[in-house]
Amino acid sequence: MTIITAPNGYGKTICLKIIHSIFNLNFMYFAELDFDQISLTTDKGTLSIVKTAVVKKSRDIKQVSLFSHEEINGESPFFDEDIVLFDNKQNELEVPKKLEIVMQFDGVIKIHPINLDEHYELYRRHLDESHVFLSRMDYDRWTDRRPGLRRNYSFEEAIEAFGLPDLSEERFELPKWLVDFCKNQKTYFVQDQRLILKKNDKNSRNDFFTNAIERYSERLKSKIRDSSVKVSMNSQQLDSTFPKRLVTSKDKYDNFDKNELIEALEKIQDKRKKLMKYDLLSQDSSLDNEIEVDHIEENDVKVLNLYVLDTNKKL
Repeated sequence: MTIITAPNGYGKTICLKIIHSIFNLNFMYFAELDFDQISLTTDKGTLSIVKTAVVKKSRDIKQVSLFSHEEINGESPFFDEDIVLFDNKQNELEVPKKLEIVMQFDGVIKIHPINLDEHYELYRRHLDESHVFLSRMDYDRWTDRRPGLRRNYSFEEAIEAFGLPDLSEERFELPKWLVDFCKNQKTYFVQDQRLILKKNDKNSRNDFFTNAIERYSERLKSKIRDSSVKVSMNSQQLDSTFPKRLVTSKDKYDNFDKNELIEALEKIQDKRKKLMKYDLLSQDSSLDNEIEVDHIEENDVKVLNLYVLDTNKKL
């Protein structure tokens, strides 16, 4: 275990996200990252990411005055100076359009250009294709149409909410040496704020934050309830048709292998014990009637074979 410690704002998380993004072929992460060159050295060689073409995005912030300069009844306005809500400034953001991936190992240098616009387009298309509940509002804005979850997403917010798509390397047209280097190491990024989740208020435009444990526990309880209903319905159907299937399919369940049957019954009993341990199966459940697997007669084979098939479906 390696522990990296430093004051807030020194770049610990950025370094970890860089490593995670490289090994997951997520080069879109570097689109708005401020850097000239990043190098990652491993025992498989040194991979460098270099910014090549840079486009400056500018954003005008308009100056808004609360009062008109016109005279009122021949007199000047109440205030000599305007009350300004926004300064008339420009914010410039350097956004790389292309990256250059350079690989060095044993004196060999390999180079591959990355067109970020093409990667961006692939991710946008994936959002349209794989999330049917999202509707495109604009070039890079979507709205969630699900009842009770209606909210709008920018491209960055959509990726954060639904995760980075696992697109195949072929769609990116990446060279084999780059894929082999990145896929050589599997990484998992655990967010520092994983216990706090952002939730959209459908009655307003504001987001609020909720406890992740509470949300996940509610989701888990809901899944258990739904599963219990399905199990009950499935069990009733199997039990009601058991005699008929047993009588009408006499030869189907006659295949007798005592060892396989005993092994199947033991697995069922093990699964019951695990489910009962976590209260997913009640202690007084009819499924808990253990069978003495060492005392199986040939007359019992057909019944037990059908019983094993039904019980596995129920469990």
